[in-house]
Amino acid sequence: MMKNFSSKIILFFGLWTLFLLFGCSIETNIYMQNLTNETKMVTIKYIRQISRIKSSHYQLKYIDSLEPVKFFNYKNEKKLKVLEQKVYDSMIVITLPARSTSRIEQGSNYNWHSTIDYVEIDNYRYSVEELQAKLGSVKKEFFLKIE
Repeated sequence: MMKNFSSKIILFFGLWTLFLLFGCSIETNIYMQNLTNETKMVTIKYIRQISRIKSSHYQLKYIDSLEPVKFFNYKNEKKLKVLEQKVYDSMIVITLPARSTSRIEQGSNYNWHSTIDYVEIDNYRYSVEELQAKLGSVKKEFFLKIE
């Protein structure tokens, strides 16, 4: 009798933990570091209209230095500057200053590749597959270095 009750308790907590884990989202971001001494024009082309996937107040921000990705947390929000950007139907064109770091995409559950069509830097277009091969990562954060 006691063994049957223990099995039910273990099963309950096992299922509860499983459901809890399936309900969690993991924030995954993409950062870009311009390691050069030149300003870079970057185009981010989305699969859908930006208004359908981003807030109307969505702004890309950067810091005028080469910082680790953990710098972009809420504690340093006031130190970040808004990037010069032009927003089109399904595209954002930004000017990334020399020797700077920017977060170019915020997503969840490693799902950024389902929203981005391509990223273009200096007239070279990186497909999603090329981006995935070129991106470095630190835990759940991805970064692209422009050298």
